[in-house]
Amino acid sequence: MRPDAGRIVLDGATLDLHAPLDARRAGIALIHQELALVPQMSSAANMFLGREITRGASLDRASMERRAQELVDRLGVEIDVRRPVRTLSMAQRQCVEIARALLFGARVPALDEPTVLCPRICPKSSRSATGSP
Repeated sequence: MRPDAGRIVLDGATLDLHAPLDARRAGIALIHQELALVPQMSSAANMFLGREITRGASLDRASMERRAQELVDRLGVEIDVRRPVRTLSMAQRQCVEIARALLFGARVPALDEPTVLCPRICPKSSRSATGSP
């Protein structure tokens, strides 16, 4: 995989990316136009899908909901992370995708065809949700 043109520079270093996993390891997350959310599941469950927090053999839903809610609150978006994704607007769903990427260390969420609504609904998404400027 080689770029047609241009380069990606992060923290002053040019990245040499050969596969999507290389980008993820560098802290870049691509958020596709077609969102990868399960409509019947809550926002919190979607954010942790495949990386669930467990306590023994059980899911620790309270911890996942708490961490997810803290993150969307830091992003400045009003979402009750316990609600099913199907009840959210498209802009809110996009913010759930952004939050999921940030939750697992993405420093650069790259949006494929971002909507006009997302910056209004998710105003702090252009800044780090980890507290860094």
